[in-house]
Amino acid sequence: MSDFTLLFKKYTNVANLTNELNSSVITLKRRNMAVDKNIIAAHPKIQVADDEVLNAKHELLGILSKLEEFYDKGDPTNYIYQLAENKLFKKHILDNVEYREHIRESVNKLKNNQSLNNEELTDIDQFVSILDNEASMLYRKLRSTRG
Repeated sequence: MSDFTLLFKKYTNVANLTNELNSSVITLKRRNMAVDKNIIAAHPKIQVADDEVLNAKHELLGILSKLEEFYDKGDPTNYIYQLAENKLFKKHILDNVEYREHIRESVNKLKNNQSLNNEELTDIDQFVSILDNEASMLYRKLRSTRG
């Protein structure tokens, strides 16, 4: 495979992961906001259907479980492995013991069908931000690479 093809595949995987994770976090944040009657009165479209919440929890659980699995095994076949060379990801997600514990708590809550609070979702936003940064860097590399 050419360098361009490998770079494109990595970019596509990271971009899709970013979109799935971001969409799930936004859905769950909307659900948390919809609890407040004043917010619903001012913004009625913020409400989220139960099936959307279930899908968001399912997607989020799948992604965070893969991250948790990577914490435990470091398996190169895990799609999280491709992010391990990113310095921000390594520093803030992989090597940060406190962050690992937050992810484990979030996974346990999702497995027990509990809701995540806004603080927990903000922790996951850090993961989204780093993924988004990685996708941007990969996109710039793609633009400058000739296939």
